[in-house]
Amino acid sequence: MVDVEPEVKNEVDTGAAPSEEFLKAKWPELAKEYVSKPRMASMLSTTTLRIEGDDTKRIVIFMVDNEAQKDWVESKLLHDLEGKFQRIVGSSRVSLRVDVVPHEEVKPVAYMPEDKAKELMAENDEVKSLV
Repeated sequence: MVDVEPEVKNEVDTGAAPSEEFLKAKWPELAKEYVSKPRMASMLSTTTLRIEGDDTKRIVIFMVDNEAQKDWVESKLLHDLEGKFQRIVGSSRVSLRVDVVPHEEVKPVAYMPEDKAKELMAENDEVKSLV
């Protein structure tokens, strides 16, 4: 008879959700699951994670670059990603959500000398008195 070692879980499922540190440490393993899809693996390995929730349930939010990527991941891959990540961490108390990286508001840049002068005058009364 062949002895089969039981599968060793990385964190004991005590009924509580895995810790934030544990989830972040296990995230690269999810990217390795998609080695055959280089773009997906790259996106998973370079994404920013945000973790919400409490000891009963954790929500891992990973960021994508735009709304089209978000829609595609949600419709095609999110269920599969979530199942694989739950298997990796050994807990069903983890769910995934995808969100879009917020684009910072871009301050308009003055290129023309006239625009630069207007900007200087608005910011500095001494310059305004010279003109």
